[in-house]
Amino acid sequence: MNEPAETFQSILLGRLQGQGPGHYQTGTTMRNLIRSELEGATAVDAAPADLPDGVTPDGVRLDGDHVDAEIDLQQLAMALQQHRVDAFGSDDPRTMMATSYLAYSLAVADHLDGQLEWAHTLAEDAYEGIADAADDHAEHLGVHDLQIARLIRDWIARRLDEGDT
Repeated sequence: MNEPAETFQSILLGRLQGQGPGHYQTGTTMRNLIRSELEGATAVDAAPADLPDGVTPDGVRLDGDHVDAEIDLQQLAMALQQHRVDAFGSDDPRTMMATSYLAYSLAVADHLDGQLEWAHTLAEDAYEGIADAADDHAEHLGVHDLQIARLIRDWIARRLDEGDT
């Protein structure tokens, strides 16, 4: 058996024993296990990513109850943001909203030291771009985009102010 599948199996076993088979996260872990095996992720195919500069293994937090869902959310947010950059450019309001969603996904997870700060930078940049687009009455700006981006930015800023890292 390959290493990622063994890791997912260990996590699944812990979830089955600790949270029970009916718990949402148990099902998510099962989905990840199956995805790993179907996609042929092996130790050769799937090398772990390097940690960002300044982050040590002690600065990684993957022990929460919703880690799998948080990682899925981050991956989806990154894919959407990249798709919109490629399709519309980095200054388009649709891209800025995707950047705001990415900031949220990073902040809600906060798996790495510094991640909340990165999220804040993204949220601030996205909000400023969306606010500028709103001032210019730009096309492709959703009716709630500015408010959503502001709420995300403000929530992340409050977390930083409260020292919730």
